[in-house]
Amino acid sequence: MRIEPNVPPVTIDGQPVSFKDWVLSLGDGLAPTYALDEDIEPSWVEIPKEIRVDYSGDPVKAIVDEIYPDLQQNHGDAEYLRGRAILTPLNEYVEKINREVLNRLPGSTKIYKSCDSICKGSATSAADDTLYPPEYLNTLKFSGMPNHEIELKEGVPIMLLRNLNPKKGLCNGTRLIVTQCYPFLIEGLIITGNKVGEKVYIPRINMTPADKAIPFKLKRKQFPIADEACIGYTKNIVYREIFNDIQ
Repeated sequence: MRIEPNVPPVTIDGQPVSFKDWVLSLGDGLAPTYALDEDIEPSWVEIPKEIRVDYSGDPVKAIVDEIYPDLQQNHGDAEYLRGRAILTPLNEYVEKINREVLNRLPGSTKIYKSCDSICKGSATSAADDTLYPPEYLNTLKFSGMPNHEIELKEGVPIMLLRNLNPKKGLCNGTRLIVTQCYPFLIEGLIITGNKVGEKVYIPRINMTPADKAIPFKLKRKQFPIADEACIGYTKNIVYREIFNDIQ
């Protein structure tokens, strides 16, 4: 995406610069830096106005307005949703932005709650069920796993988190649009891959996180999906750094 010829240039110090050259200079530490207020050394980089979202008020509303304009009129359009996503570094931002997008869609919200338990083979004592009750297990969040509660509406974009049926296009990372919310199934329309336009059904499955920080193995039965209006690609790295600092 950075080197496609149709990406418009950005303006740096009044001069047009190709987007790919600006990104490379930023990564190499060669982009112009500026001092702010009482800074002794220049250490700030100006984001070009062409890719900057200026706002006054709520930043979450501003970024959703920028990336998903006219969402209510286009929420069922595969082409509209396929080319849009918001990236964030932390789960807390993912949830705020996804909730903002969800509230803008018409229709009622369907909440799906997981069934969480400790794998019996990983239990270290008979008291584990008492030490780690379901109410505590429900609060745990892991990278690459759905949360205890998933809020959905018809028309919301989602992404699969597991390989369910590669022959039918249901692979990890497949993007879909929710077309129907049943009590124990989710009906969706595939919008990426080689099965675009096909209608599929997603069941609940048992999942276990790869995170070794917890002293037991969690078993979570939930739909293997994530609301895909906003994605936290680097959240696993951030959480690992936080955990290391705590240790």
